[in-house]
Parts: sequence; structure tokens; C-alpha cells
Amino acid sequence: MKPQNVLIDDACNGLLCDFEGAVDCGERTLRLISQTMKVGTQAFMAPELRPAFDGKKVHPSPASDMFSFGVLVQDVFGALDGVCMPAEVHSICAACVSEHPRDRPTARQVLTHKWFL
Repeated sequence: MKPQNVLIDDACNGLLCDFEGAVDCGERTLRLISQTMKVGTQAFMAPELRPAFDGKKVHPSPASDMFSFGVLVQDVFGALDGVCMPAEVHSICAACVSEHPRDRPTARQVLTHKWFL
């Protein structure tokens, strides 16, 4: 997940789109082509997924997505000139980009944080 994969609709809802790792299997069903394919932007990719760039098999998980989410939020705040990231958002992002997946919060933990409510 990176800023280029987030679309905003007329109602300001964020929509995720990323079709590099998907193939049309008919009837709107998509599947991952390969767990070893070299797809993605390394800067936004969780450390446990980077070995795929060396042809090794990896196992994406919800924790991998939380890493990307943390980098995405940091990137958005970094792109806003003169806007300082609130300390609590910085804390959430820091947890999301933890080196080890087990140390990252779940989506439920992040989305129920008062900053998102």
C-alpha cells in the first residue's frame, strides 16, 4: 500500500487499488499470482516480504498490511508542508512499522484508536 494506490471518491472515502499482484480469474475473482513475484514498492513493504525480491517464498499477513499502513500515514504527513504529525499518530505509526510482525497492532486496534474515531 502506498499513496499512489489510494483513491479518494466524491464522498472523501479512501479506496484501495493495486492490481500488480492480481489476475482476473473470471466473475470478479482475483487471486495472488505468486508468493515469490517481484511486485511492490520496497519502501512500503514489510521487512518479512522483502525476500520475495530475491525469489524466496514469503507469507503476507495482516501484520504486513499494518506495516504498509504505518508507512503510508507517515508519507502522507511528510508530504503536507507545515503540518506536524500529532504525537499520538506518530506513536501509532511507530508501532505499525515495528520490525517484527508480532509487535505491530492489529487493524482493529488502530481503527478503534480515538484518532480514527
